[in-house]
Amino acid sequence: MKNMNEHLGFCSVAVGAFALALGLAACGDGESSNGPANDDDSSSSSVILSSSSSVILSDSEGSSSSKANWSYLNPDIDYGEFTDERDGQVYKTVTIGTQIWMAENLNYAYTGVKFNYEGYTSDSTSWCYENKASNCDKYGRLYTWSAVMDSAAQFNVNAGTKCGYGKTCTPNSPHRGICPEGWHVPNDAEWNTLWTVVGGTRIAAAKLKSTSGWGYKGNGTDSFGFTVLPAGLRGIDDGDFMREEGIADFWSSGEYKSYSAYSWTFHCDYGDVARIRVEKYEGYSVRCLRDSDEGGGASSSSSQAKPTNSSSSVKYGSLNDSRDGRTYKTVSIGTQTWMAENLNYNTNKSYCYESETRNCSKYGRLYEWSAAMDACPTGWHLPSYTEWDTLWTAVGGISSAGRSLKSTSGWFSGGNGTDSFDFAVLPAGYRGDDEHSYDEGESTIFWSSTELYRNYAYGWFFNYNIDDVPDAWLNKLNSGAYVRCLRDSSEGSETSSSSSVEYGSLTDSRDGQNYKTITIGTQTWMAENLNYNPGDVSSMGSYAWSGCYGDGGYDYSSNKNLTAEEIAANCTTYGRLYTWEVAMDEAACTYGKTCGVSLNPTTPVRGVCPQGWHLPSYREFETLINYIDPSFGYGHTSKVSSSTAGEFLKYKSGWKFGGNGTDTYGFSALPGGGREIAGEFDYIGYDANFWSSGEDYSNNAFFLDLDSAEESAILNYSNKNNAKSVRCLQD
Repeated sequence: MKNMNEHLGFCSVAVGAFALALGLAACGDGESSNGPANDDDSSSSSVILSSSSSVILSDSEGSSSSKANWSYLNPDIDYGEFTDERDGQVYKTVTIGTQIWMAENLNYAYTGVKFNYEGYTSDSTSWCYENKASNCDKYGRLYTWSAVMDSAAQFNVNAGTKCGYGKTCTPNSPHRGICPEGWHVPNDAEWNTLWTVVGGTRIAAAKLKSTSGWGYKGNGTDSFGFTVLPAGLRGIDDGDFMREEGIADFWSSGEYKSYSAYSWTFHCDYGDVARIRVEKYEGYSVRCLRDSDEGGGASSSSSQAKPTNSSSSVKYGSLNDSRDGRTYKTVSIGTQTWMAENLNYNTNKSYCYESETRNCSKYGRLYEWSAAMDACPTGWHLPSYTEWDTLWTAVGGISSAGRSLKSTSGWFSGGNGTDSFDFAVLPAGYRGDDEHSYDEGESTIFWSSTELYRNYAYGWFFNYNIDDVPDAWLNKLNSGAYVRCLRDSSEGSETSSSSSVEYGSLTDSRDGQNYKTITIGTQTWMAENLNYNPGDVSSMGSYAWSGCYGDGGYDYSSNKNLTAEEIAANCTTYGRLYTWEVAMDEAACTYGKTCGVSLNPTTPVRGVCPQGWHLPSYREFETLINYIDPSFGYGHTSKVSSSTAGEFLKYKSGWKFGGNGTDTYGFSALPGGGREIAGEFDYIGYDANFWSSGEDYSNNAFFLDLDSAEESAILNYSNKNNAKSVRCLQD
């Protein structure tokens, strides 16, 4: 049985006071992560963080040699090259926006610093994955943070000597560290510049991962030639190597505290990148960034102009909460009107920092997510992830939003902001899921209304030592964050705009049920999932089944057995689920048998569909995807993916993990989940899977696969005994 943890690659890891969502074993080697670091000089809880195009192609210098890992590069990109004079290694480079990056991981063998942690000793601070030279050729080397910062001062005398485990340092920017002459270790602002150019952190991994080499469904489009390979990492437990093909982590020069620093992580299951803080002695990859012509990192936040407010973009007002009589200052920034103070409405599951009433007066209240969702006054609401993104854009971009919005006093160690828009973010700390308060003076977190995964939702993290605003993945249960309410727009919610598509209708004469239909290109589809009950199907085979999600089995998405009312509601919303032989209405199509249906049958297979409609073939799904994404192509014979079509097929609401689509063509795919062979249910809210009539050998059949974590549409294959949704196509 594959449960939701395996599907999304998540694991709840208790570190500090937060239970973290961290990518794990679905597409790697099955090892668990050690999680973000917990400095023993701080009781701070750990949080997984991230923040929110054009490509300028550098000229190739015509290298006469070739490396094994160059086979993964994007053949449509004209790469540059440079040679590391220290060891003669040649690297491909790529220009993305205003930055020039190494297009492969650093492979310089940094040695000579004895590494000793809890009895494990090595004479090197860089390694090949599993200590195999072939992996260095493919992935580059894995480095501790002290090696990355050149703690032995081999190349940058004295500059990195204080940048080790148990030490703190304030490196200059750009900081060469272990990189070749003329290149440097990117800081967080420079990483954020890259994410912005490629479309934001939520899609950066999908755009930058290599097109092959990743496990599960993890390959990317490599649209910019950055070619991230799943190099895995070296953990802290006896030097274990883990999660090759599942994860790639890149060091930043940004330090958190004496025992931890920041890295950026790519995971096989996600299209986004996330910033995490990790122990300095873990082994991660390095991508070097070329120094700018001015001699510094082109995107260093310290060199950015301070944003200024103006009467045309910022307007002030007030809000009186009729529930308790409190009055709040408000501020209009761009097209939005925000509370300029934290909400302080006393409701169930809300708390004062350290349970001190004076802190509620100073900072407002900390809310669990369920309370935050209903806490705002009438006419105001908890902002979504997208609405927070709109704010970041209005204040000049996410890479500098923290500095622009933080208050001008109260923050630890020079971490005050400019408060250029009178948003006045205070260092109010947060509440861990252990019900303790943390990090007053250093950080604060605000909830969004956007769910991430089961017990997690997105928040936004402000910290004293960073200028950007990474998103945070917070446990909805017990964890407490602050609320800034956003005024409802006169146009309504972000997903309520009317569609321009025109629907038809279909009445199934077998049971009288009505369905919307939609014409997309030359095809007319049901715009809802089939909900026909075929009755007793046991004669088709021992695994033949049809029913509503949750009918007769445990639901791993909610971790419970559903009630009869919930089960019936799932059929109403998502239609019924069918094993493949039931969808085909043919016992000969059961598991272990082939029923001779080609990927492009001459006669359509009606299957379980109404008269005049049929189960779509592999080729007909191919036609649908090509109408949306003409680059997809025809003539495929196995699993294949369009990187963009899924976004246009998914409905505008109902998807977890921030995975709502645009529903541009009216297909209105809803995440109805599925039933596993053993009878358990999973993925409701996360997956929409539609059977085709195409067979992939005797045990598997093809289906259209849409995922909340991806914008892609995949022609995938699955065991025939799994139960999936059906969308019928008109003859």
